[in-house]
Amino acid sequence: MDNLKDLEAMQVVLTNFRQISKHNREIIIKMLSGEHELIGDKVDDPYLDIKKRYLAAGGRYQPLGIIPYIKEVRAVNRIGLKEAKDLVESW
Repeated sequence: MDNLKDLEAMQVVLTNFRQISKHNREIIIKMLSGEHELIGDKVDDPYLDIKKRYLAAGGRYQPLGIIPYIKEVRAVNRIGLKEAKDLVESW
């Protein structure tokens, strides 16, 4: 497959991914991670350090709340506020 076809396919997947429920998105992500392991790819989580610190501090029940972590997540990939909030809350 050439790069243009790959990008077009990824756009279709992303558009449809946004339309399914949060629960089903989480299932798909786990399935994709499993596929990476089967074919030998390493899945890098750009939020792993943020997630570890967030959970070590008590998750959503910590005194500082989730706002600082949402800001950090947004800074990593410049995603929207809602997407960052949903991601942090999924931890």
